[in-house]
Amino acid sequence: MTFTVQPREHWNTTEPLVLRERYYVLTAFAFAGIYFGLSYLSDGFFQDDEIEHFFTAYEFWDNPLSIVTSWSRPGFKIFYVLPALFGIKGMHFAASFIAGGTAYLASLLAREYGVKNRVLALVLCGFQPLFYQLSFRTYAEIIAAFLLVLMLICYQRKRYILAAFISSYLFSVRHELVVLSLVLGVFFLWRREWLAFLMLGWMPVFLNILGWFKTGDQLWVLNAYLMGGKNIGFSKPGFFQYVTAATPIFGVIIIALALAGMFGFFAQPKHTWKARLERYHALYITFLAVLLMNSVLASETLNISSGQGVWRHILTVSPVVAVFAAMGFNMVWSNDARLRFSSFGIMALYSISVLIFFSQEHNYYRLLPAKNYLGFLVLLGFIYTFLVAHKLQWKTRTVLLFTVGLTVLHTIAAEKPLRLSDEGKTIRDVIAFYNESGFRYRVTAAQHPMFYLLAHISDRWDPQYPRTSLEVVRNLPPGAVVIWDSHYTYRPEWSKRDAHLDSLMADRTLKPLRSFRSDDKWFYAIVFEKTAQVP
Repeated sequence: MTFTVQPREHWNTTEPLVLRERYYVLTAFAFAGIYFGLSYLSDGFFQDDEIEHFFTAYEFWDNPLSIVTSWSRPGFKIFYVLPALFGIKGMHFAASFIAGGTAYLASLLAREYGVKNRVLALVLCGFQPLFYQLSFRTYAEIIAAFLLVLMLICYQRKRYILAAFISSYLFSVRHELVVLSLVLGVFFLWRREWLAFLMLGWMPVFLNILGWFKTGDQLWVLNAYLMGGKNIGFSKPGFFQYVTAATPIFGVIIIALALAGMFGFFAQPKHTWKARLERYHALYITFLAVLLMNSVLASETLNISSGQGVWRHILTVSPVVAVFAAMGFNMVWSNDARLRFSSFGIMALYSISVLIFFSQEHNYYRLLPAKNYLGFLVLLGFIYTFLVAHKLQWKTRTVLLFTVGLTVLHTIAAEKPLRLSDEGKTIRDVIAFYNESGFRYRVTAAQHPMFYLLAHISDRWDPQYPRTSLEVVRNLPPGAVVIWDSHYTYRPEWSKRDAHLDSLMADRTLKPLRSFRSDDKWFYAIVFEKTAQVP
């Protein structure tokens, strides 16, 4: 049996896949369900920050101004004050649907720019490794990504006042995104869009009024957001942190396609370059501005803010990366030989860099020395399959299904549910001892946020639960319990965390009851009881 390959100009395999809008919406809902299901498989925490975010959202109802801090990010926290009433699972539920909605908005953004096969923008946003891992968790970055896409859609539709309104609001979600307002400000001045220009300032002004009312500081925004936080004590990874970490953050397939989407057009005649950059300038500028700003904040040399180079901070541009990846797919799967050649060339160069530089294990903060070549093998198989698909004239839906399937499977295989850390297990043992000893209704001085969450103590500011400081310990009544831990209790760089273990051990009114040490030997805790008199 033989077959004849038709001339390229007669192929009909690259026709884009078009779906009804309802299927995009249903897919986004399915993603939200997957994310929420993942929350039940993950009993661990990405950072303890998500515990604090739950408590501060819950405590909003007792003190609404409690979320008006630079750390709480009020524009982000206000989304969760109602779900927090249903516990941390209520927040997981809300976060899951926000993440699913962000993936859907990525597909809408692709539609605004006329990107074919926009279903890829949805999937390649929703199944980026770190996006997937954090999808149900209560961090500001995915909400920021949601709002950033809305801003770009409004901008593309020339609804500049609404775009300015959203851009200004983003300052209260992730304050480094003020860079987008600065860029828009220049554009609005150039276009003489005066109302839109003025709208860019509404959120900083509003926040300053709230902060002034709360603290009495008339320059609260300046002092809290721009001048504060430089001496927290965290090390910074360096200016190129997000470039070197892009592979585990966004995924090898998505980065390969996104690079092709960003730069593959250079193979076309030079007179087309200007038209493309004009058409997609907002996507390029947004991505580069956010990347540059976060890189500057992660720079140890510049050290201009408290930014630590945490990987999740760059997730704000996840939808933009997904749209570029959808463009890259269309270039790789194009009838234009020059586009195909340049796109395959870019992916081949990237695969070599993955093999040499980026095939490493990681801990979501840093790349580790241990090697892991799974990503390289997946990318190699992906490129090879595309070459075969071109040769055998696969249809677009077949190649799309392969791309989607491989991306989803690789992400799920690589991103295992986070289990409770050794520190968390130790806190769980402390709580078991605490309950078994009948201490539940005693005055208890503790500091670790995981203690309050796992012990199901929702009101952390009840007088029964003062924070562990030397002054508090001195004034505790007889019979009170003190829980000292090596992570949070003694942090002199933070206010009122001066309870050094040596000081407590030397206090003759405190009786050590039991000590706990984590399996990895990095964390330990001691439970004390306040005695009625000096023994």
